[in-house]
Amino acid sequence: MPLFEKVFVSALSLAILFVVLYAEIAARHTSSSLEGVFFFPKKMVKVVVTGAVKKPGKYSVPCGTYVREVMKKARFERYADQKQVDLARAIEDDQTIIVPKLEKLTVYLYGLSEEVLTLEVPLQTRVCHLKKLLPNEKKRDLSCLSSRRYLSDQEQFFFTKEKNETIP
Repeated sequence: MPLFEKVFVSALSLAILFVVLYAEIAARHTSSSLEGVFFFPKKMVKVVVTGAVKKPGKYSVPCGTYVREVMKKARFERYADQKQVDLARAIEDDQTIIVPKLEKLTVYLYGLSEEVLTLEVPLQTRVCHLKKLLPNEKKRDLSCLSSRRYLSDQEQFFFTKEKNETIP
């Protein structure tokens, strides 16, 4: 067999092997099309983000991108209800993400009684305003509630020692 024929047969065998391998990868691909396999680019989808975000608008992202990545670009506002947005969901087609705004903040207070005291307070409530909402607490040290910063949702406060009690 001449050298030219050997090279041609080798090249043909390599091409057939490539086609079989490509077909196997395409068959295992989760998408119904061949997007993202080898040289096929991923389809771009449009996502509209509205509601309680700092940068609302239209975002063009590759198909399969997680909502988390889009929300990194749009950035949640301070009082956005982030629990209502499924950040782990993959985006497969054009869609709109609406981020709701919180209506109230939930604050948890531990150590004031046997049970956890749960308070629902309006937005823009300051930490120091919690003193007025608590039952008459004379035995506990409430100095941790003197800050003038705004509360965050699901914030927790722990009261472990009584007022004027010293720890040895």
